[in-house]
Amino acid sequence: MQTNALVLKLLHAKRHLASQGVFSGGKRPFGYDIVLDGEVSRLVPNEAEMAVIDRMQAMALMTKRGGAQASLVAFDLLRLEGDDQRLRPIEARRDALMRLVDGVSGILFSEALAAEGGGVRQGVQARP
Repeated sequence: MQTNALVLKLLHAKRHLASQGVFSGGKRPFGYDIVLDGEVSRLVPNEAEMAVIDRMQAMALMTKRGGAQASLVAFDLLRLEGDDQRLRPIEARRDALMRLVDGVSGILFSEALAAEGGGVRQGVQARP
């Protein structure tokens, strides 16, 4: 009986310290930095990582509500079943990639842009 009371007391103390921002150890949670404050470590929000979390949550809400869905856009095939494909011609790799992703939900095939260097950048910047 005393063991259960001690466990509950320790859990309560840990929760209280966590509510005060005291970090009890382990891997740093994404979205926070660990800052030493006297003898305790505190979790402090990392603004850049929090912006990523906010964006991910907004995308998840949009998907649940029937809005936009996040997708992966594939341009090149570098490995296939463990084999390095980089020595094959780009056209052959892209053809194989197109066949692989055809009909796969959440993966889009990126069409090739018919321009060189600066022309590609201008074409991308001009897109809505």
